[in-house]
Amino acid sequence: MSGKAILFLVMGFSLIFLVLGQNFGKISTEGITNSNNYYFSSISHNLAESGANIAASKIFFDPSWTTGYDHVDLDGGTYSVNVQILNAASNIRRINSTGIFEGDTSIVQITLAPGSFAQYAYFSEIEPSGIWWTDGDTVWGKFHTQDYLRTAGHPVFMDKATSRKGIVYYHNKHTDSPIFMGGYGQADHKIPSTSISDLENTANSGGHTFMGNDTVSLFFVGDSIRYTTATNTTTTIHHHKTTTTTRITQTVLASTFAPNGVIFADNAVLRIQGTVAGQYTVGASGTGYVDSYGYGHGTGNIYLDGDITYKTNPKTDPHSSDLFGIVAQQNVLITDNTANNTGGGINIDGAIFCQDGGFGSENYEHRVIGGSINLDGGITEHQRLAVGTFSYGGSIASGYNKRYYFDKRLKNVSPPSFPTTGKFIILSWYE
Repeated sequence: MSGKAILFLVMGFSLIFLVLGQNFGKISTEGITNSNNYYFSSISHNLAESGANIAASKIFFDPSWTTGYDHVDLDGGTYSVNVQILNAASNIRRINSTGIFEGDTSIVQITLAPGSFAQYAYFSEIEPSGIWWTDGDTVWGKFHTQDYLRTAGHPVFMDKATSRKGIVYYHNKHTDSPIFMGGYGQADHKIPSTSISDLENTANSGGHTFMGNDTVSLFFVGDSIRYTTATNTTTTIHHHKTTTTTRITQTVLASTFAPNGVIFADNAVLRIQGTVAGQYTVGASGTGYVDSYGYGHGTGNIYLDGDITYKTNPKTDPHSSDLFGIVAQQNVLITDNTANNTGGGINIDGAIFCQDGGFGSENYEHRVIGGSINLDGGITEHQRLAVGTFSYGGSIASGYNKRYYFDKRLKNVSPPSFPTTGKFIILSWYE
């Protein structure tokens, strides 16, 4: 090979090695840069998450907290947090947390909403020793009791079930073991004492409040409500008392009658039935009680005089927007009448809440076998009331079987101003 050829060969290899060396140097530099960028990004993201978690913890302990944080030093960087109110009426808020490290910025957003008792298929604080969950009882949805869970036979719980005190078996675990399809655990939750007053305040501001009536009856007819108020006036003439009842009946467009969807009977008895179109919550306050036969006395009790159902059934049409809440300071009772004792039971669409009382049926021990309570919604009550009696072996002897289906829509939405748990739940987490 001539000297000229060798020179070209050497120059060629030199050029190749020069290019390779430059590329290797570039790759090495980019690798270091990428490593640094990843490190900076990871630290800024961790800072943003830390700020979001700290803010969420503050809100869980103090639901009114909106102060936020401004450039808090942590781990060589900073985080800042602001709390944005997305919906003041529903108290939906968003935590915006920003982490900064070496010029790299990360953002974490958490959307929170008050936890609603509508999310429970069944919730109670007291389960009396004489009332049992029996064969034929099935609960679809979240279950909790602050008391013992008492079982006779094999009731079925289709979702997560919890109790504060544990399980009591009618005979023994073998013959009376419940079936937990979603698991079982122990937990501690309570009903806030301000639930009724909060609802009445909402009714006074954009809803409708009945004042000065002894009894209010609501019959939902699709988009309209036919209501009757009954006021008792007692006069005394020559030591003889005479009571006169004044009744007024009107039919109104529901959305105009109660624009925010809340209808409240102050210190009165409330009676309801019919077909609901739209989103409404009805409530009643008072100091009444229930006797040993399940009969209600006095105000604050709500009576179901017949079926209360949605115009658009969410079971057949998942796009149904109809929602209904029934909120009593005392008790919600199934009236002992012909309508409820014939036809195979009573149909109830909606979420039931009893702050100081419970859900039950009048004359539960002596009324006829009425079939089933077909509930599509949920029940929250201070003290469980009886809806019927059962014979040895778990079969119904009077009153009703329980068919409590949970309306799955209530996991994410609830009737207007339905009582909340006092704690926030996470709707979304974006990072």
